[in-house]
Amino acid sequence: MSDGDVFFRIQLLWGVAPPILLILCVATWQLVSKCKNVEELDMKIKTSCVALLYLVWPSLCSQTFSLFACRSVCDDTTTFLRADLDVSCWTGTHGHYAVGLGVPMLFIYVIGLPMAALLRVRSMHQTDVMDPEEEKVYGMFYTAFRKETWWWEGTVAARKIVIALIGVFGTEMGDMQVHLTAMLVFLIVLVTSQVRPFGGLKHGILHVLEMASLM
Repeated sequence: MSDGDVFFRIQLLWGVAPPILLILCVATWQLVSKCKNVEELDMKIKTSCVALLYLVWPSLCSQTFSLFACRSVCDDTTTFLRADLDVSCWTGTHGHYAVGLGVPMLFIYVIGLPMAALLRVRSMHQTDVMDPEEEKVYGMFYTAFRKETWWWEGTVAARKIVIALIGVFGTEMGDMQVHLTAMLVFLIVLVTSQVRPFGGLKHGILHVLEMASLM
């Protein structure tokens, strides 16, 4: 197989990975429940699935963007796939994968997953009394923040998307890729220091850890 064939097969694997991982997660919990009694099984299944998607989402973003990463050679009008310069972009095999796999991954995974989580958390905060079960499932998205800044995880998701974009499409920028990333992180540091989104008893420690990780 050529480098392009391997690349497209890997992208196809990433495209079907989330539903497969969710099925395996549910099957694992069902198997555990057969061996011993598991309290609140449905809630634990939902929490595990949400956490699993949260962990693989940054990699899904990078892999999705890499499907659209093309470059020109010798300033020609024809662009070629960065993973294999023998593959012309937007025609033939690449055209089929870009439209049939890349576009659905972009709207379902890269944009759809964080938007779904943000809308769900927003609807939870609009109710007078939160459902304790939903709080356990989606709490990872807002429990570390103040009530007024429940939406901060959305900015974290946007940050990861932009950094993935720079990492994939900024390779031709040379040193400017590093400078642009540094400027972005510095802007995030400034906004975080002003907003101070963390709440709770350990908000000071969380803020210091966040600033240290950004630095």
